[in-house]
Amino acid sequence: MKKEEIKSQIIKERLREIFFKKPKAVAKIFEHLIKRQKSV
Repeated sequence: MKKEEIKSQIIKERLREIFFKKPKAVAKIFEHLIKRQKSV
C-alpha cells in the first residue's frame, strides 16, 4: 500500500470511531461544512 492510501485508511478508521462515540458532534461538523459550502 502507498503512504497516501495508508493515511486515508487511518483517517477513515478514526472518523468511524469518532462517529460511533459522538454521533451528535459529527452531525454538527457535517452541518457546519455543508453550510459553509452553500455560502461560497
